[in-house]
Amino acid sequence: SSVRRYFSKSKKVAKALAPLAWNVAARAGTAGLLNLEDVEKGGEALKEAVRAIGHESAKAVERAISENLRTAGAKHGELVAFREALSHLAGVLAEQQAKDGKKVPLVFIIDELDRCRPPFALSVIERIKHLFSVEGVCFVLVTHLPQLEMAVQGAYGPNIDAATYLQKFYHLRVPLPVNLDHRKHTRIAYLNYLLDSVKIRVSEKSQRQRILDSLEKLAATYDFTLRDLERIMSHVALVAASTGPQHLFAAPVIVGLCAMRSKKPHFYQLAKLGLLSWEQALTFLKPNVDATDFEAVLKAIQDDRTLDWWAYALSAELRARAALDMQGVMSKYGLIDPYSIITVTCRHIDDFELTQ
Repeated sequence: SSVRRYFSKSKKVAKALAPLAWNVAARAGTAGLLNLEDVEKGGEALKEAVRAIGHESAKAVERAISENLRTAGAKHGELVAFREALSHLAGVLAEQQAKDGKKVPLVFIIDELDRCRPPFALSVIERIKHLFSVEGVCFVLVTHLPQLEMAVQGAYGPNIDAATYLQKFYHLRVPLPVNLDHRKHTRIAYLNYLLDSVKIRVSEKSQRQRILDSLEKLAATYDFTLRDLERIMSHVALVAASTGPQHLFAAPVIVGLCAMRSKKPHFYQLAKLGLLSWEQALTFLKPNVDATDFEAVLKAIQDDRTLDWWAYALSAELRARAALDMQGVMSKYGLIDPYSIITVTCRHIDDFELTQ
């Protein structure tokens, strides 16, 4: 019964709070177009305002606003009834879920609020405060707070103190902890999950490990989110599926270029044109290695086998000094110029366009 009562009040408060009169007033005043839904749901004064667009619009708008003001008391009453019904529902549920005599609140979790359209995100938190702020009910908002602050500034102007404004809407802020060891473990586990999910077709089992090694190292360098990893892994899978057994699959190069396309698009454009230098590639792949220190570079290649194809393709000196002999593999796939590894891979990657 408490659930039925709550939903009954919900319908009434939704109707009472619908800002139709104000929508019509604004649109009529500017001779703008109206949604059919606005007209169908509006009262007679609203319909009259629509009919009056183009003639006597000022009077029609005034009547529409007057109707809105006359019903303000009724709207307030519906709001009070709605909040009482919600509080009662929360109390009933708390009693049913009580453990050891302790009642638990009714909890709503809203995730990724920052990824919504800014006006919608703001309307959500404002309505939570004004409609749902009752005893026994709490909301957990999972969001990137700086992004939400930008939404506030977009709505109310750049001079507003967005952080202070948002503090009105929450009682407790809990930043998610940053545990680097845990994050690394999570990334590795998620990469293995993704590799199993997308079913990348590779001719050799060692390629699977090279994909994981390459992407895990880049993820640690650039602190990729799980969404970043998913997008890059999907792109690698598409390239693998499209190239086929007759094409060279240099896993470190494919993974690196897919990541570069996302994080360093300028470098990727140079790679497409055949203008990317070894120093630039190393800056992206291993920013902690000095590209001018040749001995350090040689050691990095020896310690990290995800660099070998890059070094072979981009540096004649490294091909000789590091004894990188891949000519046999190159000739098998019809590649003569070492740099063609980069440009051909870019062509395969550009066959697909993944969205965010």
